[in-house]
Amino acid sequence: MTGMKTLNYTEITDLLPGASANVLQRFGWDEEGTRLKVDGSLGPLTRGATFYVPEASGQILVSYALAEMILGAQEQPIGRNMGPFVAKYYMQDFDPKKNYGAWCASFSGWCVRQAYGKDAPYSWSARRLFKRARLWEHGHEVSLTESKPGDLILWSRDSAGPWNGHIGIVCGEDAEHVYTIEGNAGPFVRIYRYSKADDLKMPRDPCLGICRITHPKA
Repeated sequence: MTGMKTLNYTEITDLLPGASANVLQRFGWDEEGTRLKVDGSLGPLTRGATFYVPEASGQILVSYALAEMILGAQEQPIGRNMGPFVAKYYMQDFDPKKNYGAWCASFSGWCVRQAYGKDAPYSWSARRLFKRARLWEHGHEVSLTESKPGDLILWSRDSAGPWNGHIGIVCGEDAEHVYTIEGNAGPFVRIYRYSKADDLKMPRDPCLGICRITHPKA
């Protein structure tokens, strides 16, 4: 799988010197270097069992997104859509009292701008960012069965209102799953996994589409 590598505790702490327990746990370890368990067993359900290395991803957009995860990008305080990382993705000056709002699109759009330049699509809205990328001269929609690292992936959020959406960046795939890196699916930037057999559906909402960027840098 592109850019995916299993690292031991020492290798991860070398990559993340001084990482907090919170960050280490997102990569599947506790502070003592013991592998975390999910549901009482070690295995594929442990999301931290594998680690994406930006330099090995081979795809510029994925590299930027993963680098933010390694920095520990998150809301501060948790659950409030606030903090210096969120302000950065909104491309605004940091205000410690400001709730910037849902930041999945601003995170993905910020990464797109970093990868492909200031003229690349950007929006605070997931649906609008996807539309702008699809209409961009370097973007086009592909089927759900054709996803590959560097694609933008959009879901409906009908459960939260028909105008809502959620967007992320495909960072890998295998025979059964597509892996994404997303902001604001929780309080941290992190990796998620979706079943191809279930049409990449979120727990409550369907996947609406995948947009491929064919910029010369891609």
